[in-house]
Amino acid sequence: MRRWPTALLIVILTLLLAGLSGGCSDARLEVDPAVGDFNASNANDIANEVDSPSWLGAPIGEAQERRHEALTELRASGPEGAELSDLLTEQFPGEIRSAPYYTASGTFDGTSAWFILEVWGSEGGSLDQTRLWVFDRETDHVLYTGAIN
Repeated sequence: MRRWPTALLIVILTLLLAGLSGGCSDARLEVDPAVGDFNASNANDIANEVDSPSWLGAPIGEAQERRHEALTELRASGPEGAELSDLLTEQFPGEIRSAPYYTASGTFDGTSAWFILEVWGSEGGSLDQTRLWVFDRETDHVLYTGAIN
């Protein structure tokens, strides 16, 4: 008689763990603190230190959903993430062909800056290109942008 409640508990715990682990295929997007000091000659090196997202090469039609997920994760990650998410929403309000996959704070030529790596693609193509954006944290101006591939 006691086996039934124990078996039921095991089934419930197994389903719960399977559900929790099923949504963890990619790391959540957060702001990497103090990535370092960069300038125009070495900023693109950031991409060499970061793994590309698992969805690199996905159809361009997935970009808008990926971007929405990334901005939602940033907002939920804390005050810095919310600030950066707001900046990206303000700077690129209608963007439907790219999605950020790495964000960091650091300095660019001595100026406090946001660093954003995004994957983008041509209309009708796939998310197969990587670009780096660097924004001044105080003024929100673009300090640098570079194509990685």
